[in-house]
Amino acid sequence: MTAAQWIFVVALGAIALLIAFFAVYVVSSTMWGGRWYGRKRGVQ
Repeated sequence: MTAAQWIFVVALGAIALLIAFFAVYVVSSTMWGGRWYGRKRGVQ
C-alpha cells in the first residue's frame, strides 16, 4: 500500500471510532436513552 492509502485507512478508522463512541454516548445518555427505550421520567 502507498503512503496515501495508509493515511486514508487511518483517517477512515479514526472517523469510524469517533462515530462509534458518539453513538455509545448518545445511547447511554439519560435523555436519548429514555426516549428510545420508552422510559418515562422517574420510572425505572
